[in-house]
Amino acid sequence: TVKKPFINDEFIVALLPQGTGAEEAVAFVDQKLYVRARQPGDKIYPVGMHGSKKLQDIFVDNKIARAKRDTWPVVVNSQNEVVWLPHIAIDRRFVAESNTPKVINLTCEVK
Repeated sequence: TVKKPFINDEFIVALLPQGTGAEEAVAFVDQKLYVRARQPGDKIYPVGMHGSKKLQDIFVDNKIARAKRDTWPVVVNSQNEVVWLPHIAIDRRFVAESNTPKVINLTCEVK
């Protein structure tokens, strides 16, 4: 079964059982993950980009309405580092490679 650690009026972020081949799933290096709202100073190291970028700038660049930014799920690890901004950006430091021994598969559904 799928565990649903985060649900709001717009999103469902779910942990998928290992071996589930869902197309929209993102695989991360095995670690404790949490879902929260954005916080001032949050940044991410996006795949395909050098350096980091503030979440605020990523929301603006992706034309996400101000009203949605505070309800958008932000997946972080136990060090409070942003790992994934669903449907927008993935942090390149935490994406599992094909040879990564243990992974966590997450999916985010928009209601």
